[in-house]
Amino acid sequence: MEKRNSTIDLAKYVASVMIVAIHTGLFSDVNENLSFAVVHIVCRLAVPFFAVCSGYFLGGRLEFDETMLCSSHNKAVFIKQWKKLILLYGVWSVIYLFHSIPMWIKIGWFSPFAFVDYAIGAVTNGSHYHFWYLWGMIYTLPVFYGLLRICKRKFWIPVVTILWLFKVLGYSYTMLVPEQVAGMLGRMGTLVCLLPLLLVGVVLRVQQEKPLRFYLTGFLLSAAGLTAEALMLREIGQDAVSYIVFTIPAAYFLFGTILKIKMCGNSKQIGQLGAVSMFIYCVHPILVELTENTFKNSLIHFVFAAAGSTVLGLVYIYVRKKMNRKKVMLCST
Repeated sequence: MEKRNSTIDLAKYVASVMIVAIHTGLFSDVNENLSFAVVHIVCRLAVPFFAVCSGYFLGGRLEFDETMLCSSHNKAVFIKQWKKLILLYGVWSVIYLFHSIPMWIKIGWFSPFAFVDYAIGAVTNGSHYHFWYLWGMIYTLPVFYGLLRICKRKFWIPVVTILWLFKVLGYSYTMLVPEQVAGMLGRMGTLVCLLPLLLVGVVLRVQQEKPLRFYLTGFLLSAAGLTAEALMLREIGQDAVSYIVFTIPAAYFLFGTILKIKMCGNSKQIGQLGAVSMFIYCVHPILVELTENTFKNSLIHFVFAAAGSTVLGLVYIYVRKKMNRKKVMLCST
């Protein structure tokens, strides 16, 4: 089993909290410019970070030559990860189904057709707005497997560049291409978003090691570029700035920087924060939606949702560990 990296664990937790900030509109009631900078520039790096992180750890379990080897081991790694995502998505989709029923009753939507509509949405688009990522990963992983099988290492960066170009042209730079082309690229949005980010993670895993100054300098330059680009797009009236040209180099250099930073402190406690990050991502919209009429201040709403999700996640981990210990004890007797 791979040794835990405390820096990555902490970064995963911070990224999950950043997603909470997005969904609570942090500082939107304080200052529009501040909210744009925090939510639409800083926090929008959270999902790219998670995707790169997934590619990095997936790449660490795979066997490569010029391409990924066609081995039973590699197939098993992908199938295991795929099943894990399907199970996670399925369980949380059921939880959100029950979360949705009171709202359906309130608006008069509760009917057999509502359940059918929910099931269709869960398969075709995502069962809840934030589950586009899990839903997209389920559909992207088989394509990613095929890409790694046929694409040689020397072509990885060009492929990342081309795929990301498709993403930004169909998302934030639609004004540069004909409407029909933009529409076609937009329909490919999730695939051409996650594929290059996953591949960046594999690149970081298998490439020759580089010094911290390389990654840190690259991140500072790409973060400056990302900020300037987002402000430029905002100035011309473009609201979609979550995935833009500088997003992918910023994600690459950010994750590379995190890999090179060694943290001091209690690695066990930090590891728990990393372990709870996916739970926070999954559960936080429930807390956000249940309290959106209770907290009018975005900062208080954010703190409540982030802290509440963290506590629930830590309780879940504690209970799961206790249950696993009991199972081990029962099996040994």
